[in-house]
Amino acid sequence: MSANNQFEVIPTGAALGADIVGLDLTQEIDGDVFKKVTAAWDQHLVLRFRNQNLTEDQFVRFSQYFGALDKAPTRPVNGAYHPTREEIAVISNIVKEGVAIGGLGNSELVWHQDMTYKDLPPKASILYGLTTPATGGDTHFYNLNRAYETLPDALRERIKGLSCKHDATRNSAGQLRAGFDETYSNENRPGAVHPLVI
Repeated sequence: MSANNQFEVIPTGAALGADIVGLDLTQEIDGDVFKKVTAAWDQHLVLRFRNQNLTEDQFVRFSQYFGALDKAPTRPVNGAYHPTREEIAVISNIVKEGVAIGGLGNSELVWHQDMTYKDLPPKASILYGLTTPATGGDTHFYNLNRAYETLPDALRERIKGLSCKHDATRNSAGQLRAGFDETYSNENRPGAVHPLVI
């Protein structure tokens, strides 16, 4: 039996999230193990795999277990894509020679959902931190299922059947994407329309 068959799911105790302990993502994962991972994901919504040291190939391979990968969001603010992997979006606050190396510049990101401006958004996003601060960082995840469940009945009734447009002209930092301008009205602004509640 592979060592990768022996991992633990340890809930964070918060509204969502669990740590996956003992799963080595540098190794291939068999179908039964991946079923356990997806069951934990379904239950806890966000999974954290600590102390992984992945090559880009290993990171992409693990990501592909979840399905076909999307190209990183189009039209980054500064034209910066990952140099060899179109499915990897580089998010960074590092500036080299006066230029931010991340596709979103070096600004903080506002609260967002990944790529919902697409007609068919990805079902998952995987964040792999190469260099992270010992404290802070301020990356948060929200349990929107629980948020909806705690809404007053009258508000749930009021938003039933509503939809909203997800703006494709701006990135997750709120910056105008290259190739777009400010002239779009709310009616003709590019982006997908999705139900407010699924």
